[in-house]
Amino acid sequence: MTKGLEFGLGLGILLLAGVLMAEETPPHWIAAEEKLPEGLANRYYRHTFDISQLPTSARLVAAGDGAGIDLFLDGELLFEIEPYDPLFKADLTQRLTRGKHVFAIRSRSYDSGAMFFLRVQLKFADGTTQIVSTGNDWLCSSENPPRWNELDYEVAAWKKTFARATVDDRLLIPDSRRTDIAATDNYEQWQQARGAKAGTDPATFDIAPGFEIDLVRSAQEGEDSWISLVFDPRGRAIVSQEQAGLLRMTLSKDGGSVEKTERINDDLKEVRGMTFLGRDLYVNANNAKGMYVLRGDEQGNLTKPELLFTTDGGVGHGRNDLTVGPDNKIYSIHGDSVHYLAGATNFTSPLRKTEKLPPQSDGHLLRYDPATKKIDTLVAGLRNPYGIAFNQDGEAFTYDADAEHDMGSPWYRPTRVNHLTIGSDFGWRAVTGKWPPYYPDHPDIAPFNLDIGKGSPTAVLFGTKSKFPPRYKETLFILDWTYGRILAVQCMPRGASYLCEAETFLKGRPLNVVDLDFAPDGSMFLTTGGRKTQSALYRIRYVGEAMALKSPETPTAHMQQAKKARQQRQHLESLLTEKRLSVVELALVWQQLGNLDPSVRNAARTLLEQQPLETWQGSALKEEKRLTALVALSGLTRTHDSALVPQILTRLNEIDLTDATRTERLLAAWIYHRCVVANDALEPLLAAAVRRRLGRLYPDHDYAVNEQLTFAFAHVGAEDFVEKTMQLLTAAKTQNQQLHFLFILRNTSTGWTPATRDAYFNALAQTRTYVGGEGLPKFLQLIREEALASVTDETERAQFAALLADDPGAKMAEPLPPRTFVRKWTAEEALAAVKSVRDQPNLTRGLELFTAASCSRCHRVGKHGTLVGPDLTAVSSRFGQRDLLESIIEPSKVIAENYRSLQVLTTDGKTHVGRPALGGDYRSQVLRLNTDPLQPFAVTEIDKREIEAEQTSPVSFMPVGLLDTLSAEEIRDLLTFLESGDQDLK
Repeated sequence: MTKGLEFGLGLGILLLAGVLMAEETPPHWIAAEEKLPEGLANRYYRHTFDISQLPTSARLVAAGDGAGIDLFLDGELLFEIEPYDPLFKADLTQRLTRGKHVFAIRSRSYDSGAMFFLRVQLKFADGTTQIVSTGNDWLCSSENPPRWNELDYEVAAWKKTFARATVDDRLLIPDSRRTDIAATDNYEQWQQARGAKAGTDPATFDIAPGFEIDLVRSAQEGEDSWISLVFDPRGRAIVSQEQAGLLRMTLSKDGGSVEKTERINDDLKEVRGMTFLGRDLYVNANNAKGMYVLRGDEQGNLTKPELLFTTDGGVGHGRNDLTVGPDNKIYSIHGDSVHYLAGATNFTSPLRKTEKLPPQSDGHLLRYDPATKKIDTLVAGLRNPYGIAFNQDGEAFTYDADAEHDMGSPWYRPTRVNHLTIGSDFGWRAVTGKWPPYYPDHPDIAPFNLDIGKGSPTAVLFGTKSKFPPRYKETLFILDWTYGRILAVQCMPRGASYLCEAETFLKGRPLNVVDLDFAPDGSMFLTTGGRKTQSALYRIRYVGEAMALKSPETPTAHMQQAKKARQQRQHLESLLTEKRLSVVELALVWQQLGNLDPSVRNAARTLLEQQPLETWQGSALKEEKRLTALVALSGLTRTHDSALVPQILTRLNEIDLTDATRTERLLAAWIYHRCVVANDALEPLLAAAVRRRLGRLYPDHDYAVNEQLTFAFAHVGAEDFVEKTMQLLTAAKTQNQQLHFLFILRNTSTGWTPATRDAYFNALAQTRTYVGGEGLPKFLQLIREEALASVTDETERAQFAALLADDPGAKMAEPLPPRTFVRKWTAEEALAAVKSVRDQPNLTRGLELFTAASCSRCHRVGKHGTLVGPDLTAVSSRFGQRDLLESIIEPSKVIAENYRSLQVLTTDGKTHVGRPALGGDYRSQVLRLNTDPLQPFAVTEIDKREIEAEQTSPVSFMPVGLLDTLSAEEIRDLLTFLESGDQDLK
């Protein structure tokens, strides 16, 4: 049997196993009762469930609408989700064991329509699934009895919940359409289109069910690479060339081919955006640094370009897309290479000016009025948004870029879908090459709608004009040039903005998608191109069954509530740039500062900051309502007026944060951060009061709050700062969080003990395995240099420098001393033998065996080992001894999805099996695969362009027989060490 055939059969077996799915009862939005009292009302919910086997994955999605929820699992607080947070997602695989569990929720309801939902999908090794979701079988109480969130609590007096509506399935994306980026996905796939003679065969693409894609035309010699696309009023496709000029293509009657191609312009340089307003074509010519109009006549002919205005700055992240707004004005979106236009009316907060921003700082949105020639700056704080589109409600959206240089660091901001509310600042500031000025993100910036992750955004467009199923009318199609895909972002009204989720609509290789538009017949057309690559024009049509055309049902009351909230926000936006509000208007603004909806709150604060400071400073320092007070104080803080700092801190110290929401705690932490870092000359009594207050607030149970608090607490020089932060570092499970705590402690000079110093530098040494972008090695080197410089003892400094310079790969290349075979253990026999051991366990020997049995080569317990496989520091919270022994002795029985090995078939017929290796750059065109579990730093490199097929392997990367050289006493000692989490060793 050939390797390729073996590979195919393995894939078939996995697909067959995936068919064995459980029937799902759709999750429901739930509330305590049909009608809740107005105002804040706490309710308590419980739902018990059983798991018969260890899951290979457990994915949670949840959201609130007018209700915030604190989610507990078996009595432990997991997450705090606020009413208008983006769709919340989490991986609970490491938290859910076999046996009985309880989800308990404390809900804060803020209006009569408040509701929330939760859904967890569990997958098991035998191919089955189990769904745990909100519905009528959950129990509810208005009381807050002791231990209500624990598993063994009696709920006899509790009543069933009220299910308000079925959760829209657009929020429940099937695994086959998820947008995750795999290790084998090629960030440089676009380069495969260089030198090609035609567009990629669409038969190789993966497209959503019910849709069909055709290649309409490939760019010919002399036609350059294509960028922008728009249909003119006569149904002809206008395509811009990368270097200069425009082409016009007349389609056949069936739209499947191009009958005629004309060159209609030769001198417009790199047109990135085009839109028709009536007969006139407006264009953004990036390399000409200007917006132009080409006037049209009744026959569809266009005049020579007429310059409307120019903008200074660079052309990399430059003048991007254009669109016509619902007001018949032209909206132009710019990247962070473009300078702000002098003389434009600025709708954003004037307090941005106090930040001393560099000229090339952030992307922004302009609005041009063809009738009056007036230009407005509407939105700021973007990275490099390429596209802009309006939905049926007249609301603008974009897909903003990341800074791939920062990947892997805590200041990396993923690509995001943003609702471009007028006056908003999304917080991006220019890349500095060191620690960016937007780190950590301000809690006062405009909220984002959806994190997408890695990618390279190009055009966006709503499906309003499509002849796709009705659900796609409200879908925002976003293009990812880097990974060759179109994502369908479902945008559902919620509050003054939208609850969003994304699914993969189209994916290919290479498929460097640049722009899209809908033809008059409702079919989607898209162009590929850019960076001198081969271009093509494609068409996408819906050819599925009519039954799939059913629109999702949304409760009328929910839609009315969302419309009312948008109108509140829009009224505030209509007052922006008013120099002085009336007393009535100012009172309205003040009321909305405490609005739970962040979009309304953000609009109110922006408007307030445009008013003279003397009209609101006194109110900000006297306000009693907590959220209103904190938002107002954040505005005062943004003035950067050092004379106000003592008053701000004094008032902040008085605000009770006992039961504060995450937003309130985050605002308070940020105000402390900005005030204490900016003012080293605080009066001693005030400084001491701030230090005591921060000591009570830190640490918080939420990482984002801790992120802000660490900056403030580190600055005031608290003695217990190091100890508290090291505890957070040890508990941190993600690279970003670990690196933040390492960063914040790097030059702390006081509060260290020999144990915490040792633990810090051991953790810092682990960063050699971090994966990131081009900037990460430099970031890590700077942290190491500053951390070593903070060690005053020369002997200690030399010891830690040697530790940081140590090569773990070289150590692991050395063979372990041979051990004598004891017996072939089974899980049952090992468990019985361990229970029969009577002498006291030896933790020190357990640690030695952790290395001798090769466990430390892939796993970490406390400060010992390497993070190739799962972190075992808290393994006892998930596994009992039986499960732990089974996972060691039979590692292939249950393999968590995120730790499965890859089986890769290359074009030369070779099959490689292993785990994606640690280290390296996210953008590398090379897949680094570790094929030897005992040598995790030895890798096989595979060019991603040569990968023909891939699948996850059903065989664990963890070798078998690891306990066969251990006696019962030694197995007992190893288990005891693993269960200790390294906490009992000195």
